Amino acid sequence: MFPPSFNPQNRGTYSIAANANIDNLDIRDLDLSSFVELESVSMQGAIYSETTLFPRNFNPQSKGAYLIAANSYLKDANLSTANL
Repeated sequence: MFPPSFNPQNRGTYSIAANANIDNLDIRDLDLSSFVELESVSMQGAIYSETTLFPRNFNPQSKGAYLIAANSYLKDANLSTANL
């Protein structure tokens, strides 16, 4: 919980809850490993890095997210909204 005077959205943060939509967001370097309902989150076009942490056995590519790293296969990736 945040103090009443603190608005996390003013700091560029996102709240990720069940059935959230994080399509096209930059989630590189985030720790999402403790998020238990990530399977219900829409990630189409989101970009992540090798240092992004996900729950065990979670495959972000199956949700439409793109790995941005050396030797990533991005031939059919639509990165038109990504800020690389």
